[in-house]
Amino acid sequence: MEKSTRRNLVFAFTITAISLLWFAYYAILPFFMIVASDDPVIGSPTLVKARKIIGVNNHKTQGTVSFYNNGDNYILRYENLFTDNCPDMRVYLSKDLNAQDYIDIGPSISTAGNINYLIPENVNVANYQYALYWCTPFRALFNYADISLKKE
Repeated sequence: MEKSTRRNLVFAFTITAISLLWFAYYAILPFFMIVASDDPVIGSPTLVKARKIIGVNNHKTQGTVSFYNNGDNYILRYENLFTDNCPDMRVYLSKDLNAQDYIDIGPSISTAGNINYLIPENVNVANYQYALYWCTPFRALFNYADISLKKE
């Protein structure tokens, strides 16, 4: 094998290896990160409902989801949360557990602690039964809580 061909192969292998390591670092690292928050309860909102969070698909989860009304709008509050992470975790209000009909509340702020999510005023919360932690890239449910406001 010529020296220049060998040098080109070593160079190509090195660039490929660096690229794979870079990708692995940024794609896999979020799975192992625990991001903690400790949002306070703001003001004196009225507790509407509180439910235990249920982990699915072998995702360890603990904590509760509370629904508060502060007079102007609703607050979805995760309390004592601990859950797995993923690269693009989102918080949804959904009519089903498959996220076929949902409202995207926003990106997950953390995977541990106490977190507040302000529900937009134009969202009729009575139309949604579940609060979901949803991994967008894998279209996977990590956990949910039944927060339906329908009479039991």
